[in-house]
Amino acid sequence: MTNISFHRKFTAYTGGHQKVLDYLQHTLAYEGVKCHLYLQNESREDCIFSKLDKVDYQSNYDPSMAELVFLAGLDWRAYLPYLNEAQTKINLIQHLRHADPTSEQFYFLQHKAIRICVSEAVRDAIAPFANGPCIYVPMGHTFPSIQKKQFCDLYVLAKKRPGIGRRIKAWGESKGLSVILHDELQPKQNVFEAMSGAKLTVLLPNKTEGFYLPGIEAAFYSEKVLMTDCIANREYANISSNLRLCDFSLDSIIAALEEFCFSSELYSNFLEKTNVIRQKYSLEDERKQFHSLLSSLGI
Repeated sequence: MTNISFHRKFTAYTGGHQKVLDYLQHTLAYEGVKCHLYLQNESREDCIFSKLDKVDYQSNYDPSMAELVFLAGLDWRAYLPYLNEAQTKINLIQHLRHADPTSEQFYFLQHKAIRICVSEAVRDAIAPFANGPCIYVPMGHTFPSIQKKQFCDLYVLAKKRPGIGRRIKAWGESKGLSVILHDELQPKQNVFEAMSGAKLTVLLPNKTEGFYLPGIEAAFYSEKVLMTDCIANREYANISSNLRLCDFSLDSIIAALEEFCFSSELYSNFLEKTNVIRQKYSLEDERKQFHSLLSSLGI
């Protein structure tokens, strides 16, 4: 039996937490391992890591009993006091910021680990600085069924850029469009329903992202998607003819909206599009690649 240590500090749902949960569940599905998790804020009602079957929840973080340590994001802060070179480390990398020499995450790259990268852009960015192999594992995701009903012309997801989101909302309303704006953190269901019910979804990620999960979610649920370029989303920009990238500036966004919002251009069959996205971003394929990695480590 191989003991594997996980650590999570949960404050609110994010795509980053979701991907760590996916890898925890991939691990639970692998024969011959025992998962140990230290979880902060387990009592939160929205905590996606609480009450998982077959998980040993630690009252105090103690990775010393594990042969393998799984780390993501800032988990290194908690792990470094216990650093053991004999332990195998798997480090999930989900953002381009890890390659920024001014970031805390860049400092962690000096420590030996096998790094799983959620996009080719992330792998290419960190590879020159990382101590250990960098492996690209295509993002796996599940897309819950949502009853599709039209209820707005324009949906703007602007949690990361609320000021720009509010200006886009004002632009849309000046054109006589019905607009829904989410400029604060929302439950996943609310976001999916808004994407599914809008004629056009506008996404405003940070200038750089490691993958930006709402991009493929909007491509799956929405009729049309306009998204600012965040480097990693170029990987899936051509997944469907209903998704278009534009520059990061407000002028570029408005110009693209003027063209895209009122376009009568025909788009690919909805069922065909969703099947392509499901296949390309299969959670099962992600699990198979991770299990293959564990097997190669003799686990």
